[in-house]
Amino acid sequence: MLSPLFPNFPTEIESAIHSALEMTKEAASEALRGFISSMERRLKRDIANTREYYEAMAREMTEGLNRPGLGEAQKLERKAKTEDLPSEAQRKIDDLRQKYRIRLKVMPSGAVRILTDVVQLMVTVQYKRLIRDISIFWNQVTLVLDPLVCETCGKTLQRAYCR
Repeated sequence: MLSPLFPNFPTEIESAIHSALEMTKEAASEALRGFISSMERRLKRDIANTREYYEAMAREMTEGLNRPGLGEAQKLERKAKTEDLPSEAQRKIDDLRQKYRIRLKVMPSGAVRILTDVVQLMVTVQYKRLIRDISIFWNQVTLVLDPLVCETCGKTLQRAYCR
């Protein structure tokens, strides 16, 4: 909770935290893109190898049914095993997907509020008949203008369009 000296300073920072976490998620995804694509390639390779292995095993077991010397009970047992191979292969593929699954958990660990004097510029933007008043803030810490924020989603604007 803030001191009573700053009654106009917002105490609710959930939107700022949400925005920071979304930006962190995007930055982490960008930083891990190479690793993630490598893991996806390995997963696809292992799935293809697993399918190929179980298909070859099914062919071999089916061909083995015609061998002389197999009793009726052995043929039924092999046939049952052959019919179970697709579900066994699917379980193995599910295990591979679990093995290659990537989870990234991002949690805020701290935040700092800096209270300093701020220069606020009131700007009127006009494009043909459209007029809009906006506030722009000079950040004394970074010595640049703070970026504008979308009023709808709360993300930093890269471009602004007049409608």
